[in-house]
Amino acid sequence: MLISIFSDCHCGFKYGEERWKDSFLALNEAMDKSMQADLILIAGDLFDARVPRPEVFAKTARILGKAQTVPTQTKFLEIINKETTDMSPLALRGIPIVMIHGTHEKRSKHLINPVQSLEHAGLVTHLHCATAVFEIEGRKVAIHGMSGVADKYAKDVFDQWNPKPVPDAINIMMIHQSIDPFIYSPLEPPSMKIDDLPKGFDLYILGHMHWHESRMFKDGQLLLTAARRQLAFAR
Repeated sequence: MLISIFSDCHCGFKYGEERWKDSFLALNEAMDKSMQADLILIAGDLFDARVPRPEVFAKTARILGKAQTVPTQTKFLEIINKETTDMSPLALRGIPIVMIHGTHEKRSKHLINPVQSLEHAGLVTHLHCATAVFEIEGRKVAIHGMSGVADKYAKDVFDQWNPKPVPDAINIMMIHQSIDPFIYSPLEPPSMKIDDLPKGFDLYILGHMHWHESRMFKDGQLLLTAARRQLAFAR
């Protein structure tokens, strides 16, 4: 199986300035490289703002829509800790895109953020303390996602979620936080440490850091990812 993973495109960054197109070029390149994938995962901060300009939202949605034009054999099985009524069946056309929102996109509890708007438009499946399970080439793949929250609350939110691996599945955890020793800014001390992540997952994806690194971790693999990074993951 082939799973495409990237994050932190920050679409709309410096909109109207000299290099305002760069974020869209990065997203477009990442999507073009994902057209052979069975599943696309985006680990937060697709947008640079909580309320992006309509022009930014439209350009981003149009690029993501490429995934729905490609035939796929990937099957959606179930969603855990999220109402299926919150999902759009349109998001399951073509290559499924599963994503979390990042720290740039989070809004107050009762307000819709731009990633949730993409979900309502039928382009993505959004996860926050929830799990989406798919079947790829006869194997179950469970994507466990916690979207970005204020770093000082991250451990409490994570502990309350308490994710568990799905039996007989490839289990992938995707989060968007500073986790000691991976700290985005010393002005925002993390409440989570890397050892707080539980065992039993095959892949741990960490957005937010803006650099790429991959190493073994707790009998699985830890991946720090950024725009235009892609991983083929097989088991």
